[in-house]
Amino acid sequence: MRSIRATIVIAALCVPLAARAQTPEPDDTKTTSSRLTEWGVPLGALGGSLWLAIALNADDCSWCDRDASGTDTLNTLDRTIRTKLLWPESKRRAAATSSDVMAGSMIALPYLLLWPRNHHAEAIQTMAWVVAADAVVTGIPKRLAARERPYVHFNDTFAKPDSHANASFPSNHTSRSFASVFAAARLCEMTDCPHEERIWWIGVPLASATGLLRIGADKHYAIDVLSGAAVGAAVGWYVPALVRHVKTGRSSHLSIQPSLGPSTSVALFWAWQ
Repeated sequence: MRSIRATIVIAALCVPLAARAQTPEPDDTKTTSSRLTEWGVPLGALGGSLWLAIALNADDCSWCDRDASGTDTLNTLDRTIRTKLLWPESKRRAAATSSDVMAGSMIALPYLLLWPRNHHAEAIQTMAWVVAADAVVTGIPKRLAARERPYVHFNDTFAKPDSHANASFPSNHTSRSFASVFAAARLCEMTDCPHEERIWWIGVPLASATGLLRIGADKHYAIDVLSGAAVGAAVGWYVPALVRHVKTGRSSHLSIQPSLGPSTSVALFWAWQ
């Protein structure tokens, strides 16, 4: 909940900043109505998806990691990594709060790193779609899987309580963080900004730290975090391209080029027209 509120606040703050920073040539063809649509639709989708993510809460666990007799059936991977990465009792709440802040602030990564001034608005609008898609793609499995969080499973009274006790799989904090990084890199690639390498070097460690904090806070298991990272990476990489395709009508093409030399190989290229 706190990370969702942080995301909404940061998005709201970035909109007026982008409006001041954007300095393209005047476009008289855009009416007030079209501008409202340009901003209102993605921000509306963002708000709706975040509400949906909050509403999709299971009262009882379906994936409880114990059998009908109550015997613990937690898999070895999740048990081992939890044991190794769980933070000390007195620091678990701090780990949860830190993960909330990091997951909420990661949405600003594209805005901070995409320096070309005429692409600030595009970055914010695209990120609204990315976060919206990520909330839906992770929210539905959370409701269907209804996996019990580790602090509930182990009756960890030192962990910070959560309003979604049966929403462990997948980790939305982790997916949102990775979606932000991959979307920033994708936007950078599509707008020819010079900072793509910086985005990877800064973003991936921060996103990974978010996942580790979720395990340390006893909020998620390793499988939850790894799944969230994979989902977020896919959403962050493909949604910006889809948004640009819808807005501009540009298409992509896949080309296959054989390379004949000392070693024969085949290269795949995906380019936007």
